[in-house]
Amino acid sequence: MEALTGAFGLLTEVVRDAHAAYPALLPGHGGADAPYVPPPPSAAAILGNWHPQPLLVLGIGLAAGLYLAGVLRLRRRGVAWNPWRTASWLFGLVLVAGALMSGLDAYADVAFSAHATQHMVLATVAPIPLALAAPLTLALRALSARPRKVLLRVMHTPVARILTFPLTGFVLMTVSLYAVYYSSLYPASLENPALHQWLHLHFLVSGCLFYWPIIGVDPIPGRLPYWARLLILFISFPVHALFGLSLMSTTTVFGADYYADLHVPWIPSTLADQHTGGAIMWSAGELVGAVVFLILFIQWARADEREARRVDRHLDREAAAATATSAATATSAAAATSAAAAGGTGGLGGPRAVPDRGQGDEALSGALAAYNARLAALARADAARTAAETRARQERQARKTASRGRAGAPGG
Repeated sequence: MEALTGAFGLLTEVVRDAHAAYPALLPGHGGADAPYVPPPPSAAAILGNWHPQPLLVLGIGLAAGLYLAGVLRLRRRGVAWNPWRTASWLFGLVLVAGALMSGLDAYADVAFSAHATQHMVLATVAPIPLALAAPLTLALRALSARPRKVLLRVMHTPVARILTFPLTGFVLMTVSLYAVYYSSLYPASLENPALHQWLHLHFLVSGCLFYWPIIGVDPIPGRLPYWARLLILFISFPVHALFGLSLMSTTTVFGADYYADLHVPWIPSTLADQHTGGAIMWSAGELVGAVVFLILFIQWARADEREARRVDRHLDREAAAATATSAATATSAAAATSAAAAGGTGGLGGPRAVPDRGQGDEALSGALAAYNARLAALARADAARTAAETRARQERQARKTASRGRAGAPGG
């Protein structure tokens, strides 16, 4: 425990020193007297210029560490965990770190187009792999009994039900765009570092709340059927695209005074850069929407396959039960026939009486009647088994036909 505490303290000092060494970008963000304007954007400047921030490094490291600890705990129990989910979680965290601590964050402070790119990464790209990683499912499997009960209780509270309802994420991710950019909130965030970071958190959380109920695989309460989720996607992405188109047609600059004081030499027109940001939001939104549609379609098809296998197993069990019942009926009929024949002759081990002609005719008639009853029972058993098998084949065929129709519905 002391070694872990010492390592954590060392990591905190390293992050603090790295953050202190990073130059202040803007008066609102770093308190410098003269604004820092980065050189013209390039891949090397964006990917090679990282500025670690203590709180972000701590939060992202904690999220990654807890997830990996859960995977390790399952592995020690001999429980398998899909490695693609682990990779998806780590990739989502890397996207968050890249949006907030790479050179993209530096350019987002001086160019609206870079800010739009950062916004799209946080709100529409990073939440997708985070949702597909199923962290709640991992927690429910890895936690002990008491913490698991607490987590389940929290997941089924009214607040959790509201937050995981898809329309909540839809309102936060799409409708709030107009409230942020078509008001004084965005210009204020350019001058206020705390508000600026809260906007980043809002973009990420709203994106997660939108994608988790749509394509997430965690057992959240009140999950909508696939057709309803598809309908929400059809509504949400055009709204996001319309917002991007509205930015492309604006005639005023958001935060005009702030950008005018920067005098960025490689941005000839702040309005044109704002239009570029709108184009990025529109095109990236359409591309991400297509990816989400594809993911949802694959999930829908796989769910139908699982349901088909479940129905097949159920029908097979019913057919086996019907066959067993028919066999038992036939066995009972054969036993009754043998008993009747034995009773008419005085039993196998008893003395055989010599009947007269009338008694012999009666015994023969009884044996024939028992034999006919046995044949009738066998015929009924065969008919019941054939009917059960025919019904099972018809139900499987009907189910497969309906499944193909549902699978073709999203693409239609």
